[in-house]
Amino acid sequence: MKRWTVLLLLLLLMTGCTSMDNSGNEPKVDVYYLAPAEGLEGGSAVDRVTYTAAHRGDLLHEALVRLTEDPEEKTKMRSAFPSDVRINTYSLEDRQITVDLTASYLELTPVQKTLVRCCLVMTLCSLEDVDRVTISVEGRPVEPGLTQDILLWESTSQNDYQTELELWFPAADGSCLLPERRQLTIAQDKPLAEYAAEELLRGPQRNDAAAATPAGTELRGVSISGGLCTVDLSGEYYAGRPTSPGAERLMIYALVNTMTSLPGVDLVQITVEGQRLEKYALIWLSAPLSQAEEFTYPVLMKWGWFVVDLYLEAANGKLIAVPVPTGDQEFPDALSMTGRAVELLLSLDHTWGYRSAIPEGTRLLGVEAQERNCVIRVSREFLVGNNRQRTLAAEALAATAIGVGNYQGVMIMVENEPYADGMLFRREGEWFVDG
Repeated sequence: MKRWTVLLLLLLLMTGCTSMDNSGNEPKVDVYYLAPAEGLEGGSAVDRVTYTAAHRGDLLHEALVRLTEDPEEKTKMRSAFPSDVRINTYSLEDRQITVDLTASYLELTPVQKTLVRCCLVMTLCSLEDVDRVTISVEGRPVEPGLTQDILLWESTSQNDYQTELELWFPAADGSCLLPERRQLTIAQDKPLAEYAAEELLRGPQRNDAAAATPAGTELRGVSISGGLCTVDLSGEYYAGRPTSPGAERLMIYALVNTMTSLPGVDLVQITVEGQRLEKYALIWLSAPLSQAEEFTYPVLMKWGWFVVDLYLEAANGKLIAVPVPTGDQEFPDALSMTGRAVELLLSLDHTWGYRSAIPEGTRLLGVEAQERNCVIRVSREFLVGNNRQRTLAAEALAATAIGVGNYQGVMIMVENEPYADGMLFRREGEWFVDG
């Protein structure tokens, strides 16, 4: 692979890098493509096609459009960009252009990345206004400051480059997740996600943070496909799982938030010894998890909002309290805040590894106080499910409302009819775990 890269780059430099042809009035742009080449591993070299641009207005845009398409001429050359790698946006500032690519770029082989990178840099550097190229993926820089000289340097340095990783670790006091940034030298033939997972397993460097994985946990593999990052860990990750719900949340989301900070990663599936687990301790692991800013220090510091406990179903079938910001700057009267909390509970778009106990589609129709009790009126969708599921949903409503308004109990009305013969639900009993 390295021999192929060196040969490719030597061919590139031999072709030269010319600006637009200024000998005439017609603006021209050089675009680099893959061309058949005998005797080279991979079967391709790089050559250019010079186009007469339609106008001088935006040569940069025309060059980028042509880069991702096969040349118009009837040649055997083709675009270095696979069909699923597209350009999202680009911006030029101080002679440096940043080209943002779709997440599919990260799934290319090292050779494919080299070909895309070379054609992109050689094409853009042939324009008189561009000296350097930064490649980003979905808004996150992955290969900054590329030049023709750097392309040649990469061929003799095993394609290494510098990058910064954002890692997340549980705070030592268990209050939140703390960020830690690390500068690393990354090799092109090793996935960035693998580096991130390895660094996380090494543990924090800051003194106020704790380990993100149980002692002895080893990384068995990392893969990314279609925005889903699968992280496979050794059995110690499950055997040493925390017993505290709060500690479990931070340990799980230290990994999830770290991996979703990488370009092209939206969801994380945690597996142990190659197997997908149904649950960790109280968090469901059977489905992928998405990023949760709610547990991170920077977000916590910005919250001037009132925070309420929403009660969700944990993996042991009981309810657990999860602190969630309401968006309110000040605490209004208890009844108004109760309505806000219940609305949040009914409209959750993120359950942090737990499950909503409320049937989907249930709407809040009204909240009122009667002496020391609270009456919550909901739509008929609330009745979906068996007796246990309905009871759990009622307990979730009651626990959420009582936590906000300090009521003695909660009565639930479905439309205009009392639920469970007007039973008063209280925040007590075997339905709850200490969150």
